[in-house]
Amino acid sequence: MYGHLGLLFSITIYATLSPTAFTSPDNPGPFAPPAVGTASQIAAAKDVWYDTKFTFRLYQATGKALVAQVVDEVDATYLASLRNVNTSRCGDSIRLLTQHLYSIYGRITPQQVKTRKLELYNLPFDVSLPVDSILMPLTT
Repeated sequence: MYGHLGLLFSITIYATLSPTAFTSPDNPGPFAPPAVGTASQIAAAKDVWYDTKFTFRLYQATGKALVAQVVDEVDATYLASLRNVNTSRCGDSIRLLTQHLYSIYGRITPQQVKTRKLELYNLPFDVSLPVDSILMPLTT
């Protein structure tokens, strides 16, 4: 029902959303036909294997795509402690990646919000310049 949402949430949190537990699909490995079986039984077993393999690959690809999106959007400074020194990769688990970002950087206090708000209110600005000149430093 919730698709690959289980990639992001812990088992406990996912259980609050769905009565059916999320299970990560296992790699079915290479196709091993039944030792004894008719051609149609072997074909049916191969169809089941293809479906299982597809589900496993989709699960892996979804997780990798989510990690890649976060890595592309989050400044490298915040991901430095997660990077593998040899490969420069941040890992394959989107759940661990988001948990790390939230636990280290996700806590914003009301005082931090007020301070940032005051900084923006007190931002020097020349009314003769176009509005884009104010927004330009924020986007670069």
